[in-house]
Amino acid sequence: MLRRVVLPCLSVAMLQACVSNQADIHHREEVVTYKDQNSDGLIDFELHHFPGMADVDWALFDTDGNRVYDKRVRYGYTMTEEQVSIPVSQSKK
Repeated sequence: MLRRVVLPCLSVAMLQACVSNQADIHHREEVVTYKDQNSDGLIDFELHHFPGMADVDWALFDTDGNRVYDKRVRYGYTMTEEQVSIPVSQSKK
């Protein structure tokens, strides 16, 4: 009798602990990091990170130093890469 009551309750409690509050997900702050990877004084990398969340981080790269991001990479279970043409914001550092 005790096993029939305790085991399902314990299972529900464990599953509930793994699920995040939906309201909490929508109020997470995005953290943007800008870097000068080749030390030329210009931003050429931008990482968008959402702490505590999986599969939503992404980054922009200026691979040829012309102050235009030409590659976007999305990180998750798989990493996807796409060509873009987005001007680099030089006001951030």
